[in-house]
Amino acid sequence: MDAADGFQKRYSNIDELAADAKPLLTAQAHGYYSSGSDNEWTLRENSEALSRYRLLPRMCIDVSVVDTSTVLLGQKLSAPILFAPMAQQRLCHPLGELAMARAAAAAGLPYILSTMATSSIQEVAEAVQLPDHSSGSSSSSSSSQGAAPSRLPPASAAAGTDPCLWFQVYVMKRRDVTEWMVRQVHRLGFKALVVTVDAPRLGHREVDDRNKFSLPPHLSLKNLEALTKAAGGTADVQSSGSKFGKHFSDLFDQAVCWDTIAWLKSISPLPLLIKGVLAPDDARRAVELGVDGIILSNHGGRQLNYAPAAVDMLPACAAAVQGRVPLLVDGGISRGTDVLKCLALGASAVLVGRPLLWALTLGGQKGVEEAVGMLKAELELSMALLGTCRVSQLNSSFIIPPPPRPSQPQLRLQSRPRRAVVRVCAKSDPEGNAPPPPPAAAADTQQTPNRPQLPPNPISNPAGVVAYGGRLPPARRLIVSGLTATAVALGGNFLGVTSTLLALDGGKLAASTNLDVLVPVNGSRRCLDTGNGFTFLYPAKWLADQTLYRRYAERIEREAALDPPSLRRERARRQGVPEPAAAFGPAGSTGEENISVVVAPIRPGFSLQKMGAPEEAAARFLRETVAPEGSGRTAQLLGAGSRRDASGELYYQQEFTVKSERFSRRNLSVLAARNGLLYTLNCQSSTERWASNEAAFRKAAASFAILNSGAATADFPDAL
Repeated sequence: MDAADGFQKRYSNIDELAADAKPLLTAQAHGYYSSGSDNEWTLRENSEALSRYRLLPRMCIDVSVVDTSTVLLGQKLSAPILFAPMAQQRLCHPLGELAMARAAAAAGLPYILSTMATSSIQEVAEAVQLPDHSSGSSSSSSSSQGAAPSRLPPASAAAGTDPCLWFQVYVMKRRDVTEWMVRQVHRLGFKALVVTVDAPRLGHREVDDRNKFSLPPHLSLKNLEALTKAAGGTADVQSSGSKFGKHFSDLFDQAVCWDTIAWLKSISPLPLLIKGVLAPDDARRAVELGVDGIILSNHGGRQLNYAPAAVDMLPACAAAVQGRVPLLVDGGISRGTDVLKCLALGASAVLVGRPLLWALTLGGQKGVEEAVGMLKAELELSMALLGTCRVSQLNSSFIIPPPPRPSQPQLRLQSRPRRAVVRVCAKSDPEGNAPPPPPAAAADTQQTPNRPQLPPNPISNPAGVVAYGGRLPPARRLIVSGLTATAVALGGNFLGVTSTLLALDGGKLAASTNLDVLVPVNGSRRCLDTGNGFTFLYPAKWLADQTLYRRYAERIEREAALDPPSLRRERARRQGVPEPAAAFGPAGSTGEENISVVVAPIRPGFSLQKMGAPEEAAARFLRETVAPEGSGRTAQLLGAGSRRDASGELYYQQEFTVKSERFSRRNLSVLAARNGLLYTLNCQSSTERWASNEAAFRKAAASFAILNSGAATADFPDAL
């Protein structure tokens, strides 16, 4: 394969490169670069997940000058894009890592050199002319660290930037060799370390096994020659599948843990980023250990199959990190709009991988420069069309989150413009009054082109559909219905058969599929509100008060009205406390027994931790909110604690009694904060009735969770 100088044809985007690069590669090389693990679900999901996020542009913005540059770890970048660490780049071009690093320098972007490179640390440093910071000459380095080929001309960085090399670390069983590499890159002027933590072993890469992938004899893993000359190749490895995979497992440490991060910090002053994190609690732990950045990654879909796309975990990890360190993300990024989406969701920069390998295959260094140029041009144009001039202006307000998956209940329908609201989670009166009887709807059931026919169903179904039409307040315009069609599809819960079957596994299937929204399981139903972003279980026989729906519709009518609102009424409305977004209680109760959720705005930067420890936060809540001085109420804290859910979201729980001359109540509350909103679940009853409700209340508290689907600002309650 000749070292081409630039593309031989014109491409419209870098997605087009893959097809033309494939014939130029051996089957082994192409399989190694392009494949994922197992059935490659995660590999496909990386691109599909990005496509599900939509961009919301802003108009009438001066975008005559758009600046794509940014600063990352003190380094000026021409765009928020990095070259991802990729092994064995000389499989696709004779100059491999040397040409790739020089292209990155020319573009003013960081290049991350892999431990598994086919060019040595020394060669890559010399290719971009990084200074040697040692007191002596470079001759003291390993004999394998050869000089860069003479045919490679001196590198020139983009205007206003310096060549920026980072080094990706796989921790070897021989820690002394890893330490030698880390000290070597520091001496040669590299700017940062990236430790990969998602590969204690290589994933099951079926294509590599079928191809019995092995490094060609003329190539060597140069950095591994520090172990032995033979360690640089795979010819002598005995394996019935991928020789490279077996070689990797033999050499690298499968016992990497959080202590390893501290060890790497202790042996190098370079900034340390951790790559391969997806869970918010891992991100939080990494920050606590002092890492300087986090790269959210599933290893290009090559490790754990069915791991989520990194972009889907970005909002949760951003909330966990809270801006303390930069977040980077990779996986499926090939368009300027992909970069925009990641930045708006909380990333500081993105990593691009496979498309650059295809560019290197087709056009060498110049081909990579052209590919990066296309991506940067797309980013600049997309920023202008979005209505942003600088990277720092991007935030989640430019993002429309993915709609619910087909397997989830559809929570909103629009039967008439601006008039129909459908929620699986019904609303309740803040006073706790019992739900009103279902209004007669016979006069309003005639079919029209714009209004779907809603099948009748008792209001006792808390998963009811509420559709508003016409002008309020005539009650006949309120149509209350249930999810009858869905119930029929489930067998109508005939004689309780569906509920019984779903309860056989303890309700796990029902919870994972949200079927407990539709039918009771183990005595509970699920409230699921993806608009505000929360869910919890409540007693199946309890009812949802529809009064809040009516108030919500009145607000819509008020906002649409041509007559200006009364200033007195508007001032009183704004001074009111937020209404519950959901509330349930037993039929005929006075409202003293209920489970409710309030969603209220909070100041920017608020977190539960800023309230102190759970006990401290609970005491402050009782003192300042529940029973402030002069209120005539007294409160006693019975217990406080915290928990985290599977996504790492933090919840504070508190149990207390409140007494006055008129009542004596006991409460169990759970608090969570996300996206500028404070979520409060409150379970309440009289002290005399507490024993009867305690089990249901504790079940509700344990099930309360904040969903990723929640909006940045909720559309309910009225105070928002």
